[in-house]
Amino acid sequence: MLQRPIESSLSRYGLAAVAVAAAVVLRVVLIEIGIAASTTTYTPYYAAIVLSALYGGWGAGIASLLLSTVASAVLWQPRAAVLSTPAALSLGLFVMVGGLVVWLTHLTRLARVRAERAEHRVQTVLNSITDGFVAVDFDWRYTYVNEAAEAYFGISEGALIGRNCGTSSRRRSARHWSTTIGG
Repeated sequence: MLQRPIESSLSRYGLAAVAVAAAVVLRVVLIEIGIAASTTTYTPYYAAIVLSALYGGWGAGIASLLLSTVASAVLWQPRAAVLSTPAALSLGLFVMVGGLVVWLTHLTRLARVRAERAEHRVQTVLNSITDGFVAVDFDWRYTYVNEAAEAYFGISEGALIGRNCGTSSRRRSARHWSTTIGG
């Protein structure tokens, strides 16, 4: 699972700057090992943009996009070429795709946060049940066991999760009936 988003503004925007700097270094390395400069103009920057947006949020993703745009225009394009139509179109396309990447990454991050909140709500409700309660999957394996059910079965949640209901409940039933009947 992905790590938690960064909370500090300085850390978020610092991550964007470091990610873009790493993309610049990666691009230099790719050019040095013989990969054509024209094929790596913007490629390394997309990873920096995704990383920044995923861990730093919307603002850090946009900052990474802007830094990447400036770095690619200043470091790799001759001054006269930046103003040429093909270079300007290429740079514009990069900005549009990069913006789309930031937006989609932001939506992914929001969906993850919402899913974590929903999971927390479900856990809170399930933990509040005082009777023995278990949840099983389609193969009758335990997927959730509350404390009362642990006490009932006499087995920890960790030992029950993933096990088939039949094996655990038979053990409890045999023990229950032998103590109830006095056997």
